[in-house]
Amino acid sequence: MCKETAKHFIDSMNATADPCEDFWEFTCGAWRGKSIPEDKTSVWLFTEMEDRLDEQIRELLTKFNVESDGKKNSRAVTLAASVYQNCMKLNDNNEEGKRYIRELINEVIGSWTIGQKVDEHTVNKTTSWQKTLVQAMAKGFVLPVFSLGLYPDSKNSSVNDLWVSK
Repeated sequence: MCKETAKHFIDSMNATADPCEDFWEFTCGAWRGKSIPEDKTSVWLFTEMEDRLDEQIRELLTKFNVESDGKKNSRAVTLAASVYQNCMKLNDNNEEGKRYIRELINEVIGSWTIGQKVDEHTVNKTTSWQKTLVQAMAKGFVLPVFSLGLYPDSKNSSVNDLWVSK
């Protein structure tokens, strides 16, 4: 991994530039020709490294056998693999996958009431999202494995996206 990371840094450099004259060009000059993928708003060395790490994590979570590997690993790792594998099965018509996620949320934090309709016209605003996340962390649903974020959509800033990631 260290050699691969070092190569990535070296490939980002423009060795023909004089670092005393233009240090940025020397260290990052090879980035000038990079194109930004359609699903990104920016690209730099660390986002490429993060993408590779994400792919490795996805591969590990996909290959993890919850039944056999789960007995040899921590609850957090087993939970991460189980949630990931079930989320990957989700689609609009996958009631089994949706039921699994609901049951998991109920097991981990009791229930998900943030933003849920109390009745036809009222949304629950009394449940603190911070309290809900602390409850989740206390039961093994750790943030380094999964994080939540609400961000403006990169293509339409009038819409927000809820991101659940790593």
